[in-house]
Amino acid sequence: MMSQNRQSTIDRDRAEHDYQEVELLQDKMNILREVEIVELTQLLKDQQQRLQRLEELLLQRLDRITAYKEENNLDSSRSHDESSPD
Repeated sequence: MMSQNRQSTIDRDRAEHDYQEVELLQDKMNILREVEIVELTQLLKDQQQRLQRLEELLLQRLDRITAYKEENNLDSSRSHDESSPD
């Protein structure tokens, strides 16, 4: 009977120790996930800024192209108007 009690105590202690190890591992995993979330959030912010900058550059380029086309259309209209007899 005393042998069974000792074994029960040993088993209980091992189970408690195992439980504490599992808790520690879960805590470590949670910390790693939190760090990963922070890093991913920063990466997303960086990507959003890059996309916004690209959009700004594309809009500037489009404005220049539009202005160039309008300028050339006006020039060709003028030369067409000047060359056509009335």
